[in-house]
Amino acid sequence: MSLFGMITLCHVSEVAMLYILEERIDLLLEMFFNFSSDSDYKLVIWLHPESDCNDLIGYDVIKGRSEEYLPFTTYQNSDYKFTRPIKVSPDIIERVKENISDLSRVVDSFCFYLNEPGWKFCSIGHEGMGLVNDDSMFDEIKTKGFNVSKSAPEWW
Repeated sequence: MSLFGMITLCHVSEVAMLYILEERIDLLLEMFFNFSSDSDYKLVIWLHPESDCNDLIGYDVIKGRSEEYLPFTTYQNSDYKFTRPIKVSPDIIERVKENISDLSRVVDSFCFYLNEPGWKFCSIGHEGMGLVNDDSMFDEIKTKGFNVSKSAPEWW
């Protein structure tokens, strides 16, 4: 058997990640809601494992593993806690905005998905970080006044 027979090829995405430094989670979410409101985006809200919520802004919290969606943060030896996928709509946007202070205490990340298991936009409030899995949006995000980079911050 040749050496080449033992190599597994991996698909490398041609799209680079964008990193947005922003302490105000409400501003990041507002931008992500605007980007996602015209399509079939779904929002999954991922909670910290130690959170004891059973309900989040009217949606049941699921404990376990998601078969459909990949979380941003991975926790070893712990079940995930998350909402079912929620269609992005004016109603959900308002619910999140009205409850952002309470949500910030229990939420690990807000992830937006478009017809695939990997997220397209993700806000990690406790890190002051937003991520966009599409580097073609760099100029649009920059024009909105956000501190956006194609490189991760040194501390990341």
